[in-house]
Amino acid sequence: MTTKTLLLAFAFTGCQVEPAPDTAVVTAPEAPAAPAATPVSDTNVTPTAATPAPSGTDSAAVDWAGTYTFEEAVPNQTWAYTLTLRPASGGGYTGTFDADGFQTHSRYAVRGDVSGNGLAVVLTGYRPENMFEIPAVGTTLFTLVSGPGNRVTTRWGSLEPNLNDTPREGVAFVRS
Repeated sequence: MTTKTLLLAFAFTGCQVEPAPDTAVVTAPEAPAAPAATPVSDTNVTPTAATPAPSGTDSAAVDWAGTYTFEEAVPNQTWAYTLTLRPASGGGYTGTFDADGFQTHSRYAVRGDVSGNGLAVVLTGYRPENMFEIPAVGTTLFTLVSGPGNRVTTRWGSLEPNLNDTPREGVAFVRS
C-alpha cells in the first residue's frame, strides 16, 4: 500500500493568507450561495422558552439597547457570548460582540438593524484584540426576534453556536 502526503505551507501577509513560495496549492470547489434569509415576522417564530424581551411588540417601538448574554458548556469547555448595544446617532444601534471560551477569543464591532419585530446584528469590523477575521464584515451574525409572551428568539446567521445540540433558532441570548 502506498501513502501520499501533501504538505501545504502558508505565509501570513497582512490580513490575507497566501501560499508560501515553492509549495503545492490545493483549491476546493466554490461553495454554493447561501439561501436567502427568512423575513422576520411573528408568524415564523417559535420561541422555545420564556426569556425577558425588550418592551414593545414592534421593533420600531422596542428599545434594544442593553447587554445580552449566552453561554454554552460541556465538561471542561465553556463559551460565553456578550452583545452590548446602544442607540446609534443615525438610528438603529451600535455596539460590541465578544465570544470567549475554548479556542475562542472574538472581539467584533457590530450594528443592529431594526426590521419588523427583529434586530439583525451585523458585523462592521474587528476590534484590536480579536484573534481571527471570520466571519466576513457585513454579514449578519444572528438576528434577535421579539416574540409573543415576552420572549427573545435568536436566529443564528454567519455566526453559529459551538455545540451541535444548540438549535439554529430558539432562545439563546438573555437580556441582563
